[in-house]
Amino acid sequence: MSTPIVFQHDTLITVDAPASIDAEVAVDLPAESAAVDIAVEGFANWISGDYVQNTGDINDIKSNLTVNKSTLKTAAFSLMTDISHTTASFSSYGDVIKTKGSGLVIDSSKGVTSMLKNDGVTSVALTDAGASWFVNLRAWAGVDSNVYSGNALKHDKSTLGSVLVQTAGAALFQKLGRNAALKNDTDIHAKENKLANDISNALTESSANYSATKFFKRYLDSGRYDDDASRDTGNGPVSYALDNANFDFMIQVGGTVSDSDGDSLTDAGVLARILGNRATGEHMVNEADASYTMNLFLRMRQKNNLD
Repeated sequence: MSTPIVFQHDTLITVDAPASIDAEVAVDLPAESAAVDIAVEGFANWISGDYVQNTGDINDIKSNLTVNKSTLKTAAFSLMTDISHTTASFSSYGDVIKTKGSGLVIDSSKGVTSMLKNDGVTSVALTDAGASWFVNLRAWAGVDSNVYSGNALKHDKSTLGSVLVQTAGAALFQKLGRNAALKNDTDIHAKENKLANDISNALTESSANYSATKFFKRYLDSGRYDDDASRDTGNGPVSYALDNANFDFMIQVGGTVSDSDGDSLTDAGVLARILGNRATGEHMVNEADASYTMNLFLRMRQKNNLD
């Protein structure tokens, strides 16, 4: 019996996402894993690979791992409210944000538990109970049927960029779904390209030998190598059994906050008027330089049948 496989990337990935707000609207696994401000799980057929062992020498192993950045960016992303089964834990701010799923277009009351495949007909089950899902708000455009049908999220309507937009909004307003006040939401959404590249660079392996590969050793420890029927030497490439494998990342989303009306957000009174009291945890913006950071825990789950 193999055990669940979890790969945890040991280096913090940072995303620079300056946020611009309109004050009129705004009024109404590294060490950072111990203080998660928002946690998200993504489901996609986004990673594949194989290994080759041509001789009995373990150092002869060549590992290949490839990330499909397009499907990574259009995975089905849901809000995680419980990360006790991981090595991460919520900050006090994260304890609040995890309860704010009702602010998302598809909250748990909608009963969405699956995602449609690219054919637009076949659905793939993702969760046992309704979750709160991040969707591309420009694709939604105020019409629920644009992003989900019945209990299924529509294909490509959830995006990595939408997670970044909601994360920035959560830093400013301690809520999800308050993105209308972000005037540069498209700029923040576009940061998904850098993030996808960073994740790909962190995982990609090309003919990596045993001393160089990070993933093969984790695969071996999981018991899935032992389960591979064709692992004997000389049998050619053996595909990694990755279905339902989890890959965990800590991502620090941050930047400076500016007000298009010219108000100084380094003025304590102005900042309190627009965003509330930082001291009591109403937002994550620093008075000294109007900067914010949010520790995002991202778990990506591989689903072989989701395409």
